[in-house]
Amino acid sequence: MQEAQILRKNATRFLVAVLIAGSALLLWQQLRGVSLHDVQALVSTLGYRLPLIVLPYGLVLLLDVLGWRQCMTTPRYLSLRTLFAIRVSTDALLNTIPAGVAIAEPMRIMMLHRRLRLPVADATSATLLSKMNIAIAQMLFVLLGLLLVLLHANQHQGIAALLDSAGGWVTVLPATLLVLAVLSLPYTGPRFTQLLQLLHRLPVPTLRKQLSRGERALAEIDGYIGDFARSNRARFITSLLLFLWGWLLMAAETWLLLHLLGAEVSISQAIVFEGLASIVKLLFFFIPSGIGAQDLSFVAMLFAFGVPDAATVAVAFMLLRRGKELFWAITGLGVLGFLRPGTDAHTPAQQTAMAGEAVS
Repeated sequence: MQEAQILRKNATRFLVAVLIAGSALLLWQQLRGVSLHDVQALVSTLGYRLPLIVLPYGLVLLLDVLGWRQCMTTPRYLSLRTLFAIRVSTDALLNTIPAGVAIAEPMRIMMLHRRLRLPVADATSATLLSKMNIAIAQMLFVLLGLLLVLLHANQHQGIAALLDSAGGWVTVLPATLLVLAVLSLPYTGPRFTQLLQLLHRLPVPTLRKQLSRGERALAEIDGYIGDFARSNRARFITSLLLFLWGWLLMAAETWLLLHLLGAEVSISQAIVFEGLASIVKLLFFFIPSGIGAQDLSFVAMLFAFGVPDAATVAVAFMLLRRGKELFWAITGLGVLGFLRPGTDAHTPAQQTAMAGEAVS
């Protein structure tokens, strides 16, 4: 068993290394003609504004934390400061180590349980629910950007040719609506339990045994999500809107940063830029921060948008964006060092109020 686990880990590390190396090679081929002096000159035009590029993402994190809190039981009794610390610290792990999701997400649930005294089942369900809402908001965000491009195709170059009004509407809209429908399924019934029952039919005894261990947990998650969808529609809509505003703020940050670097892109192009970049990062979740793959998408989209001197702008943009991410990763790791699992985050009066509301 241990040998098989070691083999899987080594295979995963090898795959990640190959993908990063391949992405680095493709990036080098695309950007090898870029003058570092030109990149430095372009970045230096930001002057005193350079340190300010880290601030918008802090607002994005705050919106995400507010949306996450709306997915929890008794949200008004949960410390926003503690939730923000948990989010920043676990995001640092998520974005700095290979396949960080396998470590960061369980740790996030553990911290909710130990720091805020949420039951493990509720912490797991609320975190999963927030991920589902983020995914729905992300698809709405991507759809919005594509629709804006299609509606104003005559005002854009490059990418508008790939998304002309006929081909774009026929291919993009149905696919996006299908994804939204699939993401919405868990709100309409015990879909995770039903999926588990389907998997139980597979003639694999080992798999059936593993699945049996998770039946109770999945039933609790289904119950939590179903009850949330039925009884907390206002909070559900609020959560979605907060996550959507977070995505829009990310696009605004991208638009502003590109404008500061001299790239004249529209807000609809910035939304498409950020939306497609987020999908690339999601597909390459096992690579820290999607390094390489996401950077290639930056370069490709700037060329597709017809940005003058796109290669130089792309390098400058990547340096600034990765620098911002590095700042928040270091901040998160520092916060992680101060968090002490098991420390009580509530006063006795707050705990009593939370318990009373949970019973009611």
